[in-house]
Amino acid sequence: MGLRENRLLVQRCAGCRSWQFGPEWICHNCHSFDLTWTDVEPTGRIYSWERVWHPSHPALKQHGPYLALLVELPHRRWRAHGG
Repeated sequence: MGLRENRLLVQRCAGCRSWQFGPEWICHNCHSFDLTWTDVEPTGRIYSWERVWHPSHPALKQHGPYLALLVELPHRRWRAHGG
């Protein structure tokens, strides 16, 4: 799902329609549990990046080094970070 299928998905609340990152079980805005994954245009402006050599979580131990980015997505003028 998502990047493996060349799709960029962002979590969005079905109740209040707010976007959020990182993924959560509850909406940061209205506290609804009705969150969905929405396709967005896979373009944006990179503000910063870093190559991570030492994983921040044990699950990433065999997956380094990797890049962490701060990106503004144009559909919402919203900035997200992720690796």
